[in-house]
Amino acid sequence: MTEKKYEVGQRWSYRAPKGYENSYFTIGAIEEVPEVGDIICVTLVGVPAPGGEGKDGATPKQTIAFVPFARDAIDSSAVMHLGEGSSPPHFKALFADWKEQTDGEDFLPIPIPMFIDMIMTSAQD
Repeated sequence: MTEKKYEVGQRWSYRAPKGYENSYFTIGAIEEVPEVGDIICVTLVGVPAPGGEGKDGATPKQTIAFVPFARDAIDSSAVMHLGEGSSPPHFKALFADWKEQTDGEDFLPIPIPMFIDMIMTSAQD
């Protein structure tokens, strides 16, 4: 399997939950952290929104502006490069806050689908 090459601005599909196959992530920043490796900070678009059903009975969709993932988590999630995209305007501020507050060492080691499942599960509790 060839290694995926990630760059800021790329848009990728991922192993999305049923009904959210058009969901994707956009890479807003890549931070190299010593002894950890690359942390890939993304915006998730079109993911399930917890907290109820829409008028058609489906779970509404949301955008999550900033989520830092370990490269391995992105590798196991990414399916296809979809071209270029952009992060929301407030991504840069969220990225700066994350770096300042965590030195870039707070990130999710789990794949995107597992993260989404956790959001949906915690909303039901």
